[in-house]
Amino acid sequence: MSALSGRTRTVARGRPCRAGGILATGLFVLAVGLVPAPALAQSNIDPDDAGFRYAWSENAGWLNARPQGPLGPGILVSDFELTGWLWAENLGWISLSCRNRGTCGTVAYGVLNDGQGQLSGFAWAENAGWIDFGPSGAGVTIDPSNGIFAGHAWGENIGWIAFRGTGTLPLVIETAWRCFPAPSPPAGIPQLDLDRAPEGTWLGWSVIPSASAYDVVRGDLRALATTGGDFSLALTGCEARRTAAPSLLTTIDPSPAEGIFYLVRAANCGAAGTYDSGGPGQAGSRDGEIAASPDRCP
Repeated sequence: MSALSGRTRTVARGRPCRAGGILATGLFVLAVGLVPAPALAQSNIDPDDAGFRYAWSENAGWLNARPQGPLGPGILVSDFELTGWLWAENLGWISLSCRNRGTCGTVAYGVLNDGQGQLSGFAWAENAGWIDFGPSGAGVTIDPSNGIFAGHAWGENIGWIAFRGTGTLPLVIETAWRCFPAPSPPAGIPQLDLDRAPEGTWLGWSVIPSASAYDVVRGDLRALATTGGDFSLALTGCEARRTAAPSLLTTIDPSPAEGIFYLVRAANCGAAGTYDSGGPGQAGSRDGEIAASPDRCP
């Protein structure tokens, strides 16, 4: 057993070990059953069926955020992303996330929510190209108190898209998503497990009831030991930021002489939770040290 200067302790004998919320692996990993990533849910646009589902482009006409009723495809707003589709008679389907077609491994894109309704990122249309939801000097927002969209997106091939205004149809989109008043940060520490798979290694963690997403960071286990357990120096990357699924696949594979640690924290639209375990093997704050690392999840 090796002591990491009072900050955290772990056993490193070529097998998985859990230390205050860290699960590190060198030679092989613990086999567990994982919950698969959830399928994309139905649209949550126009919850009162009042016709509040339309945006407008001078060059493309009306865009419908819930074109086939409450059970059909449309936009799904959550705390940290928008998934699903817009429909335009003159453009066809506009995809708001690479997860719609499973292309994130090759072409990653999507429209993001910062938790308080400020949108950013890109949508994609086969007939219109990229559509920017956070262009310079403009952008699209959602009021976290009432779910009403506002502002403008920009497409290089179609110009401005307005999400609020007047017209023949109600130029307004409303979602059932809300974040007002903002909730307290999620309480509880996700329990992390690993499982070897032919395509890489699956990370899975326990679901925190008040969480809507999770951050996952990784680091060098040997660096953690040699620095006395300093996570600001041992961190090597953000494995996932604000992922809604309680699992992910990583292709990073340490050699038998190496080790990797992972930490998970829960988040909701109010704030992020903690990486700290609160256990007797921890001294100091992981949160503060990880926040000081350039490799943290932003």
